[in-house]
Amino acid sequence: MGDSRELRRLRRFYLGRAGSGDLRLGFVIDGRDYTNPDQVRTDVATATGALHRRRLAAQMVTEPVDPRSPRSPRGRAPTWPAWAAARTTAAGPTGQPDGEPHG
Repeated sequence: MGDSRELRRLRRFYLGRAGSGDLRLGFVIDGRDYTNPDQVRTDVATATGALHRRRLAAQMVTEPVDPRSPRSPRGRAPTWPAWAAARTTAAGPTGQPDGEPHG
């Protein structure tokens, strides 16, 4: 098992279409949702790779969180697994960004 600091980080992924300059909150990876820090790192790498393949503009913002605090700081944003599942269709990934504007 890796460094437990991963379990105390909230990563917000802001997404947009390449060249648009308009980024919106797409999903979060919240370390408090995990018990294994290696899985956090795996999901961050998987998410980053998927965004690159979909050619989405993306910005990841990382902030520390107290592991005992409620998960409300992520607001309405879905988790990475939920976001990825919602954007996979029979035809493949759709890659549509949505969410709150970033700025």
